[in-house]
Amino acid sequence: MNDDELAAYFVHHLSAYDNPNDLILEVCEKTGRSWMDVQAILERVQAEHERDITLRQSPMLAIAAIGICLGGLTIATYSVSILIETLQSYSGMEVSPLEITDALQALISGGYIGIGGLMFGAAMVLGSIIGMRKVWAAILKL
Repeated sequence: MNDDELAAYFVHHLSAYDNPNDLILEVCEKTGRSWMDVQAILERVQAEHERDITLRQSPMLAIAAIGICLGGLTIATYSVSILIETLQSYSGMEVSPLEITDALQALISGGYIGIGGLMFGAAMVLGSIIGMRKVWAAILKL
């Protein structure tokens, strides 16, 4: 295998999420080249063809990111409804109107599940957006 064939081989297999160390071992066994030589070629191919590899992986990455984002939105929405129900249950009691300290106490004592869910859902949405930045950069050629 010459270097161009190796580059095409590496791009194809890296796009399929194959383990780089397994690829290096396979090429070393097939060609008799040293590990360091093949590793240097692999690293060069990864750097030169990063955009191509990312674009080939983008359908799977996009599906995962959309799923995580929708899951996060679902959890966050459900958590907000829990928080609203908690506040409504405390405000329906026959006491003075809810003050901010009372509302905070109600949220902390009865709405901790809602607060945790809201934070977790928001983290999922944010994580999916951040995770896709490399894909968007490759698509938009940034």
